[in-house]
Amino acid sequence: MSTYDWEIFDFDGTLADSMSSWAAVNRQLCRDFGIDDEKATELIIITLPLPELEDAAVFQKAGVKLTIDEIIMRKRVFMREAYLNRIPFKPGALEYLTRLHEEGANLAICSSTQGELLEAALTRLGVRDWIEHIWSATDLRSSKSDIALYERITRELGCPPERVRYYDDSIHAITAAKAAGFVTVGVYDAASDSRQEELRTTARYYVNRLDELTEAD
Repeated sequence: MSTYDWEIFDFDGTLADSMSSWAAVNRQLCRDFGIDDEKATELIIITLPLPELEDAAVFQKAGVKLTIDEIIMRKRVFMREAYLNRIPFKPGALEYLTRLHEEGANLAICSSTQGELLEAALTRLGVRDWIEHIWSATDLRSSKSDIALYERITRELGCPPERVRYYDDSIHAITAAKAAGFVTVGVYDAASDSRQEELRTTARYYVNRLDELTEAD
């Protein structure tokens, strides 16, 4: 049984195997504007943790000849289809969520992804009714690297931060959540492979799969 008041999960790269879809839309955007694959890979790594506006600005500066709004909409159209139809759970994620749900844990999502896409994906995956709160950093015009986002969450939940366990594959998000007082769980994702040792040493816990966690953790 969970010993925390809230169990809060990132979605992309933590619960869902979606980072390859984000990489695909970014790589196609680069190809369409003559940006070579080496530079595209660099841009994908840089922008993975960024909110939409900052993400689009990086691609525009790199040579994508579109407005910020056009870049955002192009990515949203591609990803909307992916969230509605294709993106699966990561191995072990559904098993772990199911265990927490059956134990009566309070579950929530904190993600950079738009709320409407999160709603659609969680509904398709069959777990939307288990999730009591969804915070979209994009919708809130915030960033998961901003401590203020996690402070806002604790205020809205009305519980001390040390009673919240937070799961993420991003070192930027884990660092901010830890600074805000959350108990943090770093989750391996191949898209962030180069930052795994940093994630491992920063987070309270670190797992390759969510279902590695035990009741004693």
